This record gives sequence, structure tokens and C-alpha cells, in this order.
Amino acid sequence: MIYIFIFILTLSDVSLTAYGVLNGQISEGNPLMAKILDYNLIGGAMVVLLVTGLLIWFLSKQKFKWLKYACLGLLTIKIGVMFMHMNWLIK
Repeated sequence: MIYIFIFILTLSDVSLTAYGVLNGQISEGNPLMAKILDYNLIGGAMVVLLVTGLLIWFLSKQKFKWLKYACLGLLTIKIGVMFMHMNWLIK
């Protein structure tokens, strides 16, 4: 179930980032993502979603005990990123 939340938050993050970059409201803070999105905004967003989906599917098949805690940490970070998005969307 946590994997679904991570993917939904990733989808929201990518969509809101693409919207903000396209409208000139924000710039991407991650240098690697900035290059990808500068090259092709929609294509880069689709690649991020595809890679994330594949990685989440792969991780969901693993049985490592530490993976649950790592995913909870990632989920916490993604929730924080969504708060950042809400901050610039409100302004």
C-alpha cells in the first residue's frame, strides 16, 4: 500500500513541477531534473513516472526488512515536497 502512496505523490509532484516550470512560477531545484525538464518537459516528466513506477514495482517484490523503513522515509520526504508545492501554488 505504501508503494501506491509513493507513486501517487510522485505523480502529483511531477505534474505540479511541470505546471510550475511551464508557467514560470518555479524552477526545478534538483540539477539533474532541471536538465531533464529543460531538455523536454513532458518527455522528462513521463520518464520520471515510468522509472519510478518500475522501481516501485521492483521494490515491492523484495523482502528486505529495512525496505519498509526506507519507504516510510521516502514517503515523509514526498509529503514535505507536496507542502512546498502547496506553498507556491497558494501565492
